[in-house]
Order: sequence, then structure tokens, then C-alpha cells
Amino acid sequence: MPLDPLCPACGAKTSQERAVDPAFVRCPACGLLFRGQKASPAELEDLNNHRLSQHDHGDDKPNLDFRFVEPEMTLLRQAAGDRLAGWRALDVGTALGDFTAFLDHHGLQAIGLEPSAPRAAIGRAHGLDVRNGRFSREMFDREFAGERFDLISFRECLYYMDDYTETLSLCKQRLTPRGFLYIRVHVAESPHYWRGIPLTTRIGPAATVFFTRSTLIGMLNRNGFSVVTTHPVPLSPGHAVEAWRLRGVVGSLASRLLGPVMPWFPPDRFVVIARPS
Repeated sequence: MPLDPLCPACGAKTSQERAVDPAFVRCPACGLLFRGQKASPAELEDLNNHRLSQHDHGDDKPNLDFRFVEPEMTLLRQAAGDRLAGWRALDVGTALGDFTAFLDHHGLQAIGLEPSAPRAAIGRAHGLDVRNGRFSREMFDREFAGERFDLISFRECLYYMDDYTETLSLCKQRLTPRGFLYIRVHVAESPHYWRGIPLTTRIGPAATVFFTRSTLIGMLNRNGFSVVTTHPVPLSPGHAVEAWRLRGVVGSLASRLLGPVMPWFPPDRFVVIARPS
């Protein structure tokens, strides 16, 4: 992979300063963590295909147990003034269609977009409108010519975009005047990484960037979005014990004691709802 000294979010030239994870470079201008060696589209496709080949989709189906995502609907309703019924939504990186189904369940007209053809097919087989493709201008021209959406969501998939300026420009063009951009990401300051676990452990080698709370908000502001609300999601005690390699009695005790204090730690994930300025 060729060295790429330009930050994909702000375009600044970097001196290849390595971040906490050697796979990433820290931009000296905006602080974004991004890959110092940029994969070509073909290399990214190979990485994604390899990851998918390790998983048998035969018994997969969308998860319709919405208990753990209901708080996200509360955030959306607060931002939209409880006017979501009938809104057209595009869920980018929907995988098997879990969040697409969740939005449908709450009265939105949701379409999922998924780059993996096998995953998209599983979503469609369970009655969901899931299209196969990457988020790009070409895809919009092919699948949604002239259409606009009231909600565009990127749930834990924004790290895989090729061009962030183009991605956010396309979102602005395809959101209605009342529309919102909904983003949920892992963040680098999470306690999950405090013992040196690579940043790509949970998001995979195809990720092009890794955000902190401030770099995500800064990128949105530079590209013409105003943040409506944010929400930190704490690391669960079980995941903390696993990430910190606590075993035996110490691990069991930590699992019981960490619950009340984890919200005081830096978040594990971060939700941002924004709209064009």
C-alpha cells in the first residue's frame, strides 16, 4: 500500500507521526487518526471479502430484539421533535438490516445500504429493503436518482468511507430541509484500548480512519454540519474486564463493581446527530 501523507478529513499534510496504534497516523492539524498506508479500492475489497469469507451466513438473520437500541430512538425523537413517522431513512452499512428493521418498526420508511452482497441478500430474504452497494455518488445515481432522505444513518460504519469530504457533501445534497445525519462510532479514547489492544480489533483492517469525539465533531463542522446533540455510550463492565485481561476472582469482582463507575470514564462509543448548517 502506498504512503498517503494527506489527512482524508481536512487535507493537511502530515509528517507520518504514529498514533497510539502503529497502523494509524495522527493528523497534526485536526487530530484525526488515519491509515498512513492507504489501501487501493481493490485492496479494500479483498480485505472485506476475506473478512466475510471467515463467517458462515447460513443461519444469520436480522436481530429484531430492539431493547438495546431503543435509547437511540429516544435521541432521534428528541432531535426531530417526535415527528419521525413516515420519514424516509437510509441506513448506510446496515449489514443484515438490524437498524433498518428497527427504523421500520418505529414507522419510518427505511432502506438499508450494504456493501456485502450476501448480507444484503439475507436482509431482503427477511422482507427488508436492503440494497447492495457502497455509499457513493454513483450508487445514488443508480439506486436513488433524484431522491432525498429525512434521515441518513451511519451506525458504526463511517470509518470505511474512501473520501470524507465527498461523503458529507453527498449527505448534505441528499438530506431534505428537515433532515438529520445520525452517526454512531467507536472512539479512540475508549477504556477498551487502554491496555494496548489495536484500534482495528473491533472494526477490522478495512477501516480508513478512527475517530475521537473532537475529531468527529470538527470534521462535521468543517463540512457544513451543525451538531444538534451528542450522546456518550459507556463501555460495558464485561467488555472492560475482557479488554483489560482481568481473570479469576479479580475479573468477577471488577464485573460487579464497574457498572456504576463506567459512565464516569471516557465513552466507548459516541453518537452524534447533526444537520446541514
